[in-house]
Amino acid sequence: GTPSPVTRHSATPGRSASGVALSGQGTAGTRTTSPAPSAPGVGTSRSPTVTWTGYAGTGCASAGAAVTSFNAKEGAWKETTGGAYLHGCGAARYINLYDDHDDGWTANADWVFTPGTKVDACSFRIHVATGTWATTAHYKVYDVDSTVDGQADYKYAFTFDQHTYDAGGWYTTRAYPFRTGTIDLTLTNTGPAGGRGVVADMVTATCS
Repeated sequence: GTPSPVTRHSATPGRSASGVALSGQGTAGTRTTSPAPSAPGVGTSRSPTVTWTGYAGTGCASAGAAVTSFNAKEGAWKETTGGAYLHGCGAARYINLYDDHDDGWTANADWVFTPGTKVDACSFRIHVATGTWATTAHYKVYDVDSTVDGQADYKYAFTFDQHTYDAGGWYTTRAYPFRTGTIDLTLTNTGPAGGRGVVADMVTATCS
């Protein structure tokens, strides 16, 4: 049969499996501005850069973000240990992969951020829970809330092997441009079946 999620470590809330405090979290749902330096010989500076940060996870979200949604047409997202447990977020979730070569996923997790139109690109820090039977994960980035627009076209896609983060940790993406004020990260369960799946936990967004 298909193995259920396996946990080899338990993470202390707010700490990695090694006991080291997790770092790098920005102030959630806030904006900061930093003036750009003036060019030599120019008396006026450029417009300040606006930076926005937010987070979303199981049962938790900052201002300008939505609680992570878990959808499944087949199977079910199941709780697993080893999550980040920051900002009051609940347990990470795990689901087996669905073998479909046409990208016909049957379940997804969704993190929606609405930083507004004063920023035009966001990068993501994705927490991978400790000790789950995870494998290569398929993510898509939308410039709309795809949970309310099932016909939305994604703008970007990327993958990474969650198994390389088996001891727990954060995967940081590049910045993805957008113009709508909303950016949406999704994780699907598409991929070759075979006893492994993907895990969904807390995500932070940093935008400027």
